[in-house]
Amino acid sequence: MIKDKVNNCKTKTCKNRTSNKGYCSTCRSRKCREKDLIKYAWLNLKNRAKQRPKEFTITLEEFREWCKDNDFIPGRGDSVDRIKNHLGYHIWNIQKIPLIENIRKYYDHDRWQPITQTEDLPF
Repeated sequence: MIKDKVNNCKTKTCKNRTSNKGYCSTCRSRKCREKDLIKYAWLNLKNRAKQRPKEFTITLEEFREWCKDNDFIPGRGDSVDRIKNHLGYHIWNIQKIPLIENIRKYYDHDRWQPITQTEDLPF
């Protein structure tokens, strides 16, 4: 039985382990965020759309332009919000709102949406 070799992350202060000879996922994520903050935010939006599952049509170039036009800097207390939540992520369906408002919107509306497809229920 051959065991996979586990290595330590190359970051000096990191104690995480990695199965490859590079960096752990936390340090890779941090490096990506430091390198291009807008791309990192765009990738997060894209991943959230996939998890939900919602359509995602925003290109990186469109998102960069939108950030510039709306003075949006990821990680500075603002959030990207879908104007019409039943639609996907489209450049015409997103807006910049304070993060606390987006969280409030989730708890007030999105979290408590009733199930609409009763034919899929097992009972």
